[in-house]
Amino acid sequence: MIFKYFTVFLLVFLLNIGSFFSQKNTPRPYAIIGNPGMSTLFMGYPNTIEIGYNGGMEKVYYTFENLNYSQINDYSYTVNPIEHKEAKVNFFSKTDSTLLDEWVFNVEPFPRPTMYWLKGKSEILIRYDPEVPLTKANFKLNGWILSISDTNRVITGSGNKLSTEAISMLNACPSGSVIRIQGTFSGTGCMGVPIEGVFKL
Repeated sequence: MIFKYFTVFLLVFLLNIGSFFSQKNTPRPYAIIGNPGMSTLFMGYPNTIEIGYNGGMEKVYYTFENLNYSQINDYSYTVNPIEHKEAKVNFFSKTDSTLLDEWVFNVEPFPRPTMYWLKGKSEILIRYDPEVPLTKANFKLNGWILSISDTNRVITGSGNKLSTEAISMLNACPSGSVIRIQGTFSGTGCMGVPIEGVFKL
């Protein structure tokens, strides 16, 4: 009797193991974001995704949902979400059009960059912190208004550099003065967005 139960248990175990390895080795399509460590697509940003299928790409076709796209090479695309909702890449069998798999991506608004300025420098930078991996994003300051705490002086300008007049005024300010730079910026995925930075001399 014990031997009989053991035999049944062994058969069930072997069947489960066989099923596990069969599923593990089953070819599966994939769609991954080209930027390392990213799992989200951003509105207005040229996201890169790579398409693949370890069972052979000639056996599948795929469609995009909520994505504008342009092809970079055979299986790489630049994609841009159309709406602020999930985006998908759907994979189908060329044999019978069966849905094999779908890859779903979160979609988020384009994150706001930060204004940077260093004392003694004329350049004003609009950029992301190093931990934000959106390396294709570029921004330019359209116009700016510079004011200094405890004074009525205001200087205006355009572009990413402070004027000679602004630099001279800052050089004459006592240490510890607080300056405020307000303006708008344009660039990747945006135009005329308000931005502000506060800095201490």
